Amino acid sequence: MASKRPEVRQLKNKLNSYVCEPKTYSLYERIESLKHRLENLSNANSEMLRTLKEKRKSVEEYVDSVRK
Repeated sequence: MASKRPEVRQLKNKLNSYVCEPKTYSLYERIESLKHRLENLSNANSEMLRTLKEKRKSVEEYVDSVRK
């Protein structure tokens, strides 16, 4: 997987730290849900960036071929 954005990494670290230690089972479930959603966000963000880079390369190749 591509490197994570600093903000996402910081949130993940905070969720895994003692700062967010759940005191009840419902809080534990909520933290687990947040971790799962954060991982999904990170994966979607990485996929979006990868797609944009591919599109950028395609456009650059098209522009180069037009210039020739």
